[in-house]
Amino acid sequence: MSVNAIRQFEIPSESDPSKEYRVMYDGERWYCDCMSWRFNYEHKGQKDDQGRAVPRTCKHTRLAEVQLRAKGERAGKVIQPIGPWFEELQEYTKTLVEISRNGKVTAEKVFAFRRDIERFQEKKSEVADALLTADTLLDLSLALVKQLSVGV
Repeated sequence: MSVNAIRQFEIPSESDPSKEYRVMYDGERWYCDCMSWRFNYEHKGQKDDQGRAVPRTCKHTRLAEVQLRAKGERAGKVIQPIGPWFEELQEYTKTLVEISRNGKVTAEKVFAFRRDIERFQEKKSEVADALLTADTLLDLSLALVKQLSVGV
């Protein structure tokens, strides 16, 4: 499995200053949570030299790419994989991006994809619960250290 850390960028919306788009780069591909990227508005139907659909882009991925070229390692925020399930999810997403570029799938395959996504969501919930517990333990520890420091 070829899994890289994800470099994440928060790109402000041009039309709504209260909104930001999350752009991610895994060392090979760019991803964005905007509608243009999700539905591939900019390149729908365009093909590369091998007859495959061109990679998805949007203005947010292009802005993040400019930041990465200009700032190098200082650009964005690096997110490290947090376990095998995260690495599996990263590879799974890459596969879905490729499938969405080049092919049609059966109803059964779509159903299987949805089951897989539910499984990933369950794992994410487990990790989120563990992080909430860690927050609580850290808060309690800080309170106890403050208590102990009163007499020191």
